Amino acid sequence: PLYDLTERVQLVLRYTFLDSSGDNGIRLSRYQNDIEPGRGDRYHDFYAGVNWYLYGHKLKWQTGVQYTTMTDSARDGGAYDGWGITSGIRISW
Repeated sequence: PLYDLTERVQLVLRYTFLDSSGDNGIRLSRYQNDIEPGRGDRYHDFYAGVNWYLYGHKLKWQTGVQYTTMTDSARDGGAYDGWGITSGIRISW
């Protein structure tokens, strides 16, 4: 969901849930996988961010914080618990 604070500032929330029917059915995303290359079976991801539209969708700054946790029932090295910060400028023409 999102909420417009003003015409140029927007709050964004996201929740992702993945559940594998078997052990080791889920792999972490690109950068998290560099930290923990194992696989798990249940994944939760929470994200909260802000979009600042400098020139509509053609120029915007996006930034947010993310918390991710993954359980590993097989206990073979796939459990993960971590925070991340993402920020970037998006340009299109």
